[in-house]
Amino acid sequence: MALEVILDRSGREIAFEPLLDDLLELFSPTWVLPARMVTEPPYHRCEVRRWEIGRAAKADSGFTRRHADLLVDAAMHDRCRSGINQLIRPLVTVLGHRWTQEQIIRFVRTGSNAQKAGAAMAWFWSRPPLRYASGDDLRNGSPTPESRAARDALADMRAEYQEAVLTAFLACEDLGTRADAPALRPELAPPTRSDVISLGS
Repeated sequence: MALEVILDRSGREIAFEPLLDDLLELFSPTWVLPARMVTEPPYHRCEVRRWEIGRAAKADSGFTRRHADLLVDAAMHDRCRSGINQLIRPLVTVLGHRWTQEQIIRFVRTGSNAQKAGAAMAWFWSRPPLRYASGDDLRNGSPTPESRAARDALADMRAEYQEAVLTAFLACEDLGTRADAPALRPELAPPTRSDVISLGS
């Protein structure tokens, strides 16, 4: 099944930016938006806000644990497939891949179209990264046994996610939402630097 995501129309940052402001009051209350960013479009303002929240959440695991639900809710309104990792990564570090994936699946099943889209983008970053001992292993698609085992241990979560995404897509009656982007298969995306470990590491 190639279908992995429901995307909504642009403009998600209208709802996303206030959520980031709320998180900043908790995680980094003295932080101030740089003056040069004040006149930038909302998308770019969200980028710097998200980065600061991610930095602060990474630095204080106890605070991240206490406010995990707020981080999840904000992430579900994100619209940047790469930037969303700044909100997801601290959750995975503190609460684990399984807990994070359970929250994502919950939003795919019960969230608005916007939240479903955010959940689908978050899924890619919630998975244990596949690691490779050498360039040859990477080219041959042969991850380390440990990283493959970590990914396989969450096979039940992936099955639940696939079922939830298919159900959500079939239930979506907004043709504009369904047509805004083609189906996405995160597993076909090229590995990021975090997926690759050299022999010397």
